[in-house]
Amino acid sequence: MFYGPIAIARFLAETYDLVSDDDDAWLCAQMDSLVEIYEGMCKEILLIRRQPKHSQEEAWQDFKNGKLIKLMAYFSQTLRNNDTNWLVGKQVTWADLAISDFFAFLVDKYDSTLLFDCPAIIKHIESIRAIPDIAEYISSRTELTK
Repeated sequence: MFYGPIAIARFLAETYDLVSDDDDAWLCAQMDSLVEIYEGMCKEILLIRRQPKHSQEEAWQDFKNGKLIKLMAYFSQTLRNNDTNWLVGKQVTWADLAISDFFAFLVDKYDSTLLFDCPAIIKHIESIRAIPDIAEYISSRTELTK
């Protein structure tokens, strides 16, 4: 039995061959590291959402202008360095799914202009959303309320 979303995501990634294009331990470690960053960012957003309504905007701005801007620069550079449109390796991985979904969520729910200066992240999100099964899922899902 698994507990926790990262353990479940890792299991699904292994099951659906989203871990690595080969058995390269270095690539797997890079993916795990990126997913740990993702997990930390999710915890930050959860803390913001748990704030009283009147404090959420200030908490969001503090996070955005502090940690998030640095992470956006890091992910932009990582995408440019890999030269494949994926964060690591030569094919889409679970790290790509997690990170692209996180940034898409922030754009959809918090700040539609967030990624204007991050074309590599925008292209990454578009590439993920263009994967046929993901595109089909996105077009058929219903909007969740906050």
